[in-house]
Amino acid sequence: MELFTEAELAAIEKDFKASKGTGFKNLEDGIYPATILDVELTRSKKGNPMFVVTTQLQAINKTQKVFIVESKNTSVVDRFKAVAMELGDTTSESLADTYEYLEGLHCDVVIDKGFASIKASKMMSM
Repeated sequence: MELFTEAELAAIEKDFKASKGTGFKNLEDGIYPATILDVELTRSKKGNPMFVVTTQLQAINKTQKVFIVESKNTSVVDRFKAVAMELGDTTSESLADTYEYLEGLHCDVVIDKGFASIKASKMMSM
């Protein structure tokens, strides 16, 4: 089964040629003060569990999703727990408790070579 019909592809191609874009630019590498809006456990395109942390970048009023996935040597749960602990959550005993702790929390989103990660805010450590 085709994802799109020929007519749909032709219409998309026509729209693409006429489009001027959105003016969206990738974020420059750097550290952006942010607030965590939402935390979700979902699946990657490959079907693996992953956590998606949606943040609001404060200075530029933009949302930024941070994807926490397993690495070669570390499970997704261990990576997510490490992020939560770095952000100060040392007592939660369930995912629901951790979500509640994180939502609304101030943090820093670090953009490095197009990849986003979350770190404890410098404001948190003062």
